[in-house]
Amino acid sequence: MANVEIRKNSWLNFADLLEFNGCIFWDTPNFPKIPPEEADTFIEVDDQIAGNLDLIAHEEYGDHDLWWVIALANGMDLIPTDVLIGSRIRIPNKALVDKIISKGQQK
Repeated sequence: MANVEIRKNSWLNFADLLEFNGCIFWDTPNFPKIPPEEADTFIEVDDQIAGNLDLIAHEEYGDHDLWWVIALANGMDLIPTDVLIGSRIRIPNKALVDKIISKGQQK
């Protein structure tokens, strides 16, 4: 099996690397639930960040790799195309995100 280094906050921490007939591929991720919490915040998407969850993640969490957390929390696809100007999106609180990340790294 290939030796793959996954970045600390990557969504790939929730997927397995599989090998079948000599082909190596990522299995479907088993993403955690990201329930709403009182400490969550909401933002309205403006023209500076429309379509760029990585910019929002960098601003909110200090790490652009955490864009997928915001996408999952808002029921978006992992290739979000519905982050439109004027959209209101939920930003999960940092404590919950840290807990989710640590669970993904323990698998």
